Amino acid sequence: MQKDTVTVSDFALKSYERTLQPEHLVPLDCGHFDPYLGQFEASSAAAVEWFKRHF
Repeated sequence: MQKDTVTVSDFALKSYERTLQPEHLVPLDCGHFDPYLGQFEASSAAAVEWFKRHF
């Protein structure tokens, strides 16, 4: 999140803190679009695991 130059990380983290359960944060040390490109395996695996656990 620190390398994201598109979205302000402070705002996103404050929003996350107000989110109701179930919640889970997986911080990735990359830029804004990297979870869809270079970090897709890590980001999608975390999303799939969350959905398996809660649905």
